[in-house]
Amino acid sequence: MISRYAPKLRSAFALMRDMSKSLKSQEDLMARQLELLEVQNDMLSKIRWHVSESRQISDEIRNGLAAPRLDEMSDFLAERQLGLVETIETVRDRKLSLARYGDGEFKLMFRLEHDTQFQRNSTQVFQALNDVVLHAMDNPDKLLVGLPHPHRDKYWTNFYSQFSGQIIKRFEALPVVGNSQATRPILFHACGPAAVDAWRSVWEGLDVTVVTGRGSRFEMVPELFDNIRSSTFEYSEPRHAFDDLPRLLKVLEGSTSDLVLISLGQAGTVLASELAMRGQWALDIGHLSNSYNQIYKGAVRPEQLPFSTVE
Repeated sequence: MISRYAPKLRSAFALMRDMSKSLKSQEDLMARQLELLEVQNDMLSKIRWHVSESRQISDEIRNGLAAPRLDEMSDFLAERQLGLVETIETVRDRKLSLARYGDGEFKLMFRLEHDTQFQRNSTQVFQALNDVVLHAMDNPDKLLVGLPHPHRDKYWTNFYSQFSGQIIKRFEALPVVGNSQATRPILFHACGPAAVDAWRSVWEGLDVTVVTGRGSRFEMVPELFDNIRSSTFEYSEPRHAFDDLPRLLKVLEGSTSDLVLISLGQAGTVLASELAMRGQWALDIGHLSNSYNQIYKGAVRPEQLPFSTVE
């Protein structure tokens, strides 16, 4: 009986021996792979360390080379720039229109070949952004220009390395400038409830017209705007709104609102200035509502939001 199954048993034992050898070979292979992975991880760790060291050295070199430009920019602004809340109180108390400049506006006014995501450049855009400065120089009782404070992070270090000289030359005739960050998250982060109270005091009890792009991410956050008397909206293009400014100016010419609030990218800087020259009170408030939501409601940064819900 046993002899009948002997060949099959021998075959089964042989198969088991072969499987055992195969498993042993696989174990050896896996052990070798683990050794190689450990070597690879050690090499990657050393590479990361060297990259980190190289980046730190690169940053130190960049910062060292940029330091004179940054110091020059800081000194320039220290002589004339209002504080964050002080900027808001000034436009309120003196009923000044506010036209803000940031990196996008600077690039458009100093680099004709440069476009932004909000606005394509042209000779008209280039000239209009430069004219805003002239308007502020000639009409300090109507218009306040806002400039960003002298950041020293990587992005702004690179930016001021390229543009500080042109910025200083263009704006040095203005004895006083506001702080563009009065509409940015840093305002609420640094100043807290005082910033909210300051902005609310600007439009308390007023009839307001809001100018923004179709499908805009701007919203009338109650914590900021529930003390206005009334609001109406005038919509422009979600991008490249500069070409729509003649129409907007014509529409707003007949407005009976006490105040025009503008959230319209780089075109908003020009619109605020043009309205001021026509005797209307206009504030370029940009990402103000989104900035509030980021700090107080945990929303994403304004730049991470879509331009428009209609695109």
